[in-house]
Parts: sequence; C-alpha cells; structure tokens
Amino acid sequence: MSTVARWFVERRVGVMTGIAIAGSSAGALVISPVANQLILAYGWRTSYIIIGVTALVIIVSVAQLLKRPAPQGSQAQYDTDDTKSFTNKSELRQYTFEESTRTRQFWLACGAFICFGICEYSIMVHIVPHGIVLGLSPTSATSVLVVFGAFSIPSRIIIGNTVDKFGSRRVLTIGFISILMALLWLQIAKEPWMLYLFAAVFAFGIASGVVTLSTIIVELFGIMSHGTLLGILNLTACIGCAIGPVLTGWLFDMSANYMTAFLVSAIIAATGLALTILITSTKTI
Repeated sequence: MSTVARWFVERRVGVMTGIAIAGSSAGALVISPVANQLILAYGWRTSYIIIGVTALVIIVSVAQLLKRPAPQGSQAQYDTDDTKSFTNKSELRQYTFEESTRTRQFWLACGAFICFGICEYSIMVHIVPHGIVLGLSPTSATSVLVVFGAFSIPSRIIIGNTVDKFGSRRVLTIGFISILMALLWLQIAKEPWMLYLFAAVFAFGIASGVVTLSTIIVELFGIMSHGTLLGILNLTACIGCAIGPVLTGWLFDMSANYMTAFLVSAIIAATGLALTILITSTKTI
C-alpha cells in the first residue's frame, strides 16, 4: 500500500469528506418542501429572503462551534510524527502552488472538473423541464430531483469510504463512467421509473466528483498548497456549472427537445473520463 493510501485509510479522510458533503444533500431534501410551503404562503421573493437569512444565521452560529478536538494521551505526538512522516516521504513530495500549476496533472484535473460541472448542472437545471416535455406532471418531474437527493446521501458516504481504499483518481474514473451511462440511458428514458433509475445512477456519479474534488489535490500535490489549489479546481468546476445550463438551454431552443443537449453532455462526460484516465503520477512540465 502506498504512503498516501495508508495515510488516507488511517485518517479516514475520504469517508469523513463524504459524510460532511452528504450534509448538503440532506439539507436539499429538507429545504425543498419547506421552500415550497414558504413560496405558497409568501411568494418567492419573500421566501428567498427568509431562507437566506435563516441559512446565514445557522451557518455562522454553527461555524463558531468548529474547533480541533483536544488530543488524548500520546495522540498529539502520534499526529505530529505521522504528519511529518507523510510530508517528508519522497513519494509524496509537497508541491508548491507554482510547481503544481506547472504539472500536466493539475490542468488535466481542471479540465476533468470543467466537464464534471457541465454535466452536473445541465441535468440539475433541465431535468424537470425535460420530464414535463416528456408528458410527466410537474410533481412527477420534480420527484426525479427528490430521488437524486435521496440517493446522493448514501452515495457520498460510500464514495468517501471507497476513496480511502482505492484512491481519488480511480473513484473519479468510476464516477465519470456512471455519469456517461446515466446520460446515455436518458436518451431512451421515457417512463417515470426510467427517470428515477437515471437519477440514482447519476447521483452516484456526481457524488464521486464532489467527494474527490478535495482529496485528489492531496493525493497529487500534498497539503502544502491545498487551499489555493482546491479553490482553483473548484472554480473550474463552477465554470462548468455556469456553462452547462446555458449550453443545454441553447441546444434545446435549437432542436425543440433535450435529446441533442443530453447527448452533448454524454460526449462531455466521455471527455472528462478520458482526461481523468490521463492523470498519472505528478511530474513537473
């Protein structure tokens, strides 16, 4: 077992990341019916203000409770020695920000996560209108997102545990395969159960990308510039998130259906898969 794999397994970094990120899916499941009731009672403008203020108060309040756990016994020394061992291994040379941005692996990861963002938000924004175009009622079409949210919670925890065992690149590869399969299935999915199956598989693929966004940086470049590199990688994913819905909407306007748009998303998912496969050991350009 490599040093990075051993460190991840001992620290349970992946599964802890998965559990933390699963909270966003749980929140989405909770807030959706609440938002619906608020909109019915107060309208969408007032509802957004209520939700925004409530979220601000809760997030800021809970953030004040975050702190490092007190070390017990010799745990503090173990932590220090273990971290030094981790960071001093030549196998895991710590890359500076400048060194990281001169590697092909970094830019391959950025390209892969742009593809990931396009695929994710093309579906999140347009799957309900797609269901309505197919003849589903608004309630049935919306339930596809509910299924996605329900499967996202266990998927992210399972994916986190899998990262600890097999590494981020392999998990991201499996994630893109799942996204690709789901998007191809969407080409023939016409019935509600077929869309629900799509949502379950797609949720697993999206969970793979969301969880590995942070952990793949550690595996490739260490922890020296983790925050900055994660910010850039997340920015590239957000660029994809911005492109995806606009591109899908434009293709729908051109063809009057979502088949072409979702096929393009499948091609983009295949591109992300290829970029992920090309990510190997880190070498400076």
